[in-house]
Amino acid sequence: SGDESFRNPLNPDELHPFLIKEWKERKNSEILFYRNLNDFLSEHVKNIEIRIEKEKENLINELLNSESFSTTHSIIRKLSTFTDFSNEQVKILVKALINNTQVRWIATDDDVHNFYKKIIENKETIFDKKELDIIHNILEGKYNLYEDIEVPF
Repeated sequence: SGDESFRNPLNPDELHPFLIKEWKERKNSEILFYRNLNDFLSEHVKNIEIRIEKEKENLINELLNSESFSTTHSIIRKLSTFTDFSNEQVKILVKALINNTQVRWIATDDDVHNFYKKIIENKETIFDKKELDIIHNILEGKYNLYEDIEVPF
């Protein structure tokens, strides 16, 4: 908090002793005190970013191995909450689109279609023309053309 009434008058980097005592008595736990949001983020944001990336990686791997349409929809719903994917993550997601029939066969469903359109937007330069043609054909419902294709990336 930036509110000085929460701070220890003898040490402004600490919480007021009365508030610490009250918190311990009522919550039976410790409280962490940060003077501002930047102090909190400096200490915790790296752990948060690592956790988010790990969650994304797990979901991407689940999509690669999805064995049902309902599972695919569920994973796509979770992946759609993320706003940024690395080039490598996009390539793996496209690999799932092309190689996993449980993803490819429902590529025209609104959620799957919109998700893939969004993630390849501004990332088209990471694919060659042939790969882009495959992606666009699948998203247009022409998935039977690629039954035996394996994506090299």
